[in-house]
Amino acid sequence: MNTKMKTLLLALTSLWLFSVSAFGQQPIVENNGERAPVTKAAAVSSPSQPASLRLADAIQRGRNLFSLDEVSAAQIAAADEEAVKARPNASLRPPRVGMVREVSRIFGPDSFVNVAPDAANERKVWAMALRSPGALSIRLRFVNFDIGDASVIVYARNGDEVITLGPFSGKGPQRSGDFWTLSLPGDTAFIEFSGDGEPRIEVAEVMHYDKDLGATIQKQGQSAQSQSPNQANAVAELGCHLDVMRENVNTDARDATGWIAFRQANGNLVSVCTGTLLRDLDGETVVPYFLTANHCGITAANANSVEVRFLFHRNPITGAIPNPFANPATLPGLSGSVELAFNGQGGNDMTFLRLNGSVPAGVTLADWSTGGPDNNSYGIHHPGGAFKRVTFFHPSSYIPCTIAYDDEYYIVESVGGGIEPGSSGSGLFNGSGQLIGQLRGRCGPGTDDNGNCQDEDGWRAVYGTFAVTYPLIRRWLEIGGTINVNRFHGGNELGTPSEPYRTVTGGYNLAWDNTRLKIKPGSYNEAVTLSKPMTILADGGTVTIGR
Repeated sequence: MNTKMKTLLLALTSLWLFSVSAFGQQPIVENNGERAPVTKAAAVSSPSQPASLRLADAIQRGRNLFSLDEVSAAQIAAADEEAVKARPNASLRPPRVGMVREVSRIFGPDSFVNVAPDAANERKVWAMALRSPGALSIRLRFVNFDIGDASVIVYARNGDEVITLGPFSGKGPQRSGDFWTLSLPGDTAFIEFSGDGEPRIEVAEVMHYDKDLGATIQKQGQSAQSQSPNQANAVAELGCHLDVMRENVNTDARDATGWIAFRQANGNLVSVCTGTLLRDLDGETVVPYFLTANHCGITAANANSVEVRFLFHRNPITGAIPNPFANPATLPGLSGSVELAFNGQGGNDMTFLRLNGSVPAGVTLADWSTGGPDNNSYGIHHPGGAFKRVTFFHPSSYIPCTIAYDDEYYIVESVGGGIEPGSSGSGLFNGSGQLIGQLRGRCGPGTDDNGNCQDEDGWRAVYGTFAVTYPLIRRWLEIGGTINVNRFHGGNELGTPSEPYRTVTGGYNLAWDNTRLKIKPGSYNEAVTLSKPMTILADGGTVTIGR
């Protein structure tokens, strides 16, 4: 719904929140913190269980089950070799965990089976399945997605559990027509289309994850710590890692740490790093702002491919990962992102993202500080892309490292635990649990795989300082989820409380879905076209918008 606003008068004696909704989103009116849905035709909602799930003939090989070719061991070995060649000099090369496979196919009515014919005001339901044989989890990229008020859900079986994504309507979650779903466990994604018309969707690519990130084995020469009966595709790791769930760390810092997978910008490899959700300064909103390392390789070009999973850690009592030895596809996550700021390896090696969607239930935000490390500092990370670990550090002035790195980096010495590829981008926290930097790599002698576990006055960890990051992202932390407008403001226009936009149009142009536009009282003599779901707030008086 596009609303051309000729004159909008917000004459308010108390703070009133006016929510403008678009493209099938449920509009909400808020008043003094109370929320109530506006009377409207029911929004499309996900069924409690897919209609095709219990139908024996819903998916039929050769009719609506489409399978890509098998991925051979030689293809996997070639992809692993390509990943090494792509980053020959990286101290902590982001490990490859999968590959992007081309589909480039439009699936129309001939590709689906009608599993629920239209009857008694019920819409038709169509089903199909797409398989990438041997994948431990699979992720779909839809393009040219434009299905109006029809609905698509994507699901997979995980033992007795069914994991469902969606529903997706219109042009998809970001209304761009181009999006990746979250990954689903297993090698088959089931797709249901429901609506009055016939199905027509286009799948451009799939991500095929071939590493079993829930299973770990020890590298040669290391003492056993966490073995898995499934070792064929397990992560080989050091024997000195410390389980974050069995150590004394700040729980907000721990549960704000995320496992992040993404398509490498220069090819079809899927790599993993670690990052951290940061708490912004707007106490009235919660936005998934995410900090990681620039050398991981996430840019504006591939930010849409990002997948972040949270709470990938062991149960502190049983020692098992939730859904024992499950991959991250079974855990809370977000798909897609926008790059907001970066500082390359010539700076402090950081990339700052805004993840699409909302912070999942049970996931926290980390506090931060521009101060340095102390004797109680620690890093929380996903070594090799496996479950979450912690490494404890003391500050260090080790000369072989300080020569190589300037004051945009902290050098710290491990006093327990190691770091590995996949740990890149993870947070360094002070003893109070505040993030103070993100991991770039290792330095000094003894940085080979086994050297990480030994106190040989050799390797040190290198973290880009948050003191350098903060000025580059301050704008976003101050905005949070609220863009400020004040027609009487002079000076820079950033949308922050102290540097607001002077026009509603300026604030609206910066806004993303479900943000808030907070407008100071006055008359804004401009025409505004609204086409995003968002909330408009008149901040303490009468606001008039229009010509």
